[in-house]
Amino acid sequence: MHNEQLFDHKSLQIYSLLLLLHLYNNHLRKSELCQALKITSPTLSQLTEQINGFDPQLLTVTRHEIILNLPYNSQAVQSLNKQILSSSLRFEVNP
Repeated sequence: MHNEQLFDHKSLQIYSLLLLLHLYNNHLRKSELCQALKITSPTLSQLTEQINGFDPQLLTVTRHEIILNLPYNSQAVQSLNKQILSSSLRFEVNP
């Protein structure tokens, strides 16, 4: 099973947003993100707030652009994926 199958709708949007930023050299215009994710600007703002809830320094949001401040190492990416998965309504952690 792929991790993406465990995401609820909102978690999948967060994952997709971070993936797009990563693929486009860690920064992308807000309008391009909205178009690619098929979301509105207020929804993009909500997603960035949720992401900054994981780590307040993860994203830099400017007037026209969003910048991902994620180091290029697998441990940081795995940790972030774990946080997104654990916040998903479809994912349950068994004690």
